[in-house]
Amino acid sequence: MLRATLLAIFAAIFLTGCVAKASLCLSCEGIDGVQSASISSEDKTYFEEVMRIPADCSACRGRGDGVFINGVKYRSDVAINCCLEKNMIDINVGLKKVYFHRIVDARSSARSIYYTREDGSGVVFNSNPRLEVLFYMFLKRELNSRGIVVVDTQTSPYTYRLDFRFDELRGTYSRSSEILNGHLYGELVLSDINFKKRIPISTRHHVEELEASKSGQFDFFVALLVKQAAIKVVEELEASKSGQFDFFIALLVKQAAIKVADEITKL
Repeated sequence: MLRATLLAIFAAIFLTGCVAKASLCLSCEGIDGVQSASISSEDKTYFEEVMRIPADCSACRGRGDGVFINGVKYRSDVAINCCLEKNMIDINVGLKKVYFHRIVDARSSARSIYYTREDGSGVVFNSNPRLEVLFYMFLKRELNSRGIVVVDTQTSPYTYRLDFRFDELRGTYSRSSEILNGHLYGELVLSDINFKKRIPISTRHHVEELEASKSGQFDFFVALLVKQAAIKVVEELEASKSGQFDFFIALLVKQAAIKVADEITKL
């Protein structure tokens, strides 16, 4: 009797530990669908601050050259404040639904901002924003604004499944020059029943006239980099979906060539 009781207690403790670990891993590994998307008030603040940047239809040239944001001069490889009308996915490509399977921050460390003081000494700051949560919010907004639905499950084998992994965030800041240079690297995996593609994603920015002395002053610019990554992912989605028709176009061309050959042989 005592043995059975002890075994039952041990089993209960073991199972409880497994459940706790599984729950923890869902939150620590990143966003797996909507179930693990724990969005804090701090995450929302970063998101809303970036979304308040006014749109500018004259800035839609594929990159953000000389844009002034929050009093600093901001350059990037993405038109961060391009208005929606000039930044639309072609609705004719048939992209209607996207399933977010997993979004993960796979960096080995949050130590990301290399800060050089005026006396030449340095310190490394952590990046505070949660990259995977911000990416989820920015990407969902970018897709929804273009009429594309983000679904909780892959209900159809033709629905795009999206996985994204953050690999590296690196920024360098000089207090004497008041310049921040940031780079963000990751990998996008797109798949459906017909194909699977791995696409490296990188984005960067150059910020001038930025007076900063503590880590929290870089958070807004980290969030901007994440939004730029989301915009690049949307561009890859458009390119991938359009490219799927190339195979069928090639088949039509081949069929036409065969018919022409048949007609020639009849002469």
